[in-house]
Amino acid sequence: MDIGLNKYKKIINSQWGEDGILEEIFKRIGTKNKICVEFGAGNGKELSNIWYLIKDLGWHGLLMEPNEKNFNKWEELKKESDNFKVLKKFVSIDGENCLDSILENNNIDKDLDLLSIDIDSNDYHIFESLKKYDPRVVIIEHNPTIPPEFEAVQAPNEEENYGASAKSLVKLANKKGYKLVAATHTNCIFVHQKYFVDLNIQEPKLEDVFDRSAISYLVSAVNGSTYLACSNDYPSFTYLYDSYNLYAKKGSLHTLSCGLSINKNNSKTLSRQFKPVKIFWNRQENTVNLLHFIINIFNNLIKLIRKKYGKRK
Repeated sequence: MDIGLNKYKKIINSQWGEDGILEEIFKRIGTKNKICVEFGAGNGKELSNIWYLIKDLGWHGLLMEPNEKNFNKWEELKKESDNFKVLKKFVSIDGENCLDSILENNNIDKDLDLLSIDIDSNDYHIFESLKKYDPRVVIIEHNPTIPPEFEAVQAPNEEENYGASAKSLVKLANKKGYKLVAATHTNCIFVHQKYFVDLNIQEPKLEDVFDRSAISYLVSAVNGSTYLACSNDYPSFTYLYDSYNLYAKKGSLHTLSCGLSINKNNSKTLSRQFKPVKIFWNRQENTVNLLHFIINIFNNLIKLIRKKYGKRK
């Protein structure tokens, strides 16, 4: 199994070891301009993919951070290094705030050494929209809860943000001339094919470098009760938006819990190993659906009572 450059993970300021991987990449392919661009840039020192490069290795950075609190923290960091410029703005898919326009307006080299994309939403679409620039190395965030075998991309500016699956990002990157070299818990790291040969590695399979610790598995008992196998860091509930599809059946009522209540666990053994699923309604438009569900429960209970007492007669 080839794990690419994953073995070089090292945390200095990054979240999942990206610092060490980037250091190894540029040790092998060299630098051309030591220019890095990152958005959203966060608060600087914590979870940054580029602060180590700027402060300790003499790189120059352009950052976009719309959050005023984080923006101000970056401004404070200029006391430690003034090798960067931070813009308080969102990056959009098109228009005057698209990535191409921002880079052009700030005189960024067409083959900048590093681009880091981390906005938990339109990452895929912004990378896809980049036409005038060919960063040598790209770090882009993927959704770690989606298995590497699946393709999934949220719609542009979708209200329910979930970003994109790693597989979808790999396919897009390949189309744009990049090869996968590593994957951390939440980031895929790509090198442009023009420089890939200098790495002296084979392109790893996504499945071999993907961190599966955030993936949840649904386990079901024969009676339909459901349990989650997942990390303790992740919730044991799901959101139901189509509650009218639920029907009350014998032995199924224990699967329902509203709010923060704890549902009844029919299987003690499954409950010890897995997490019983909790169900929440969190949207106003589900009120009618929930009412339908309650009526369904009531009607089914009446049928069960009639059936039970009808037999006794």
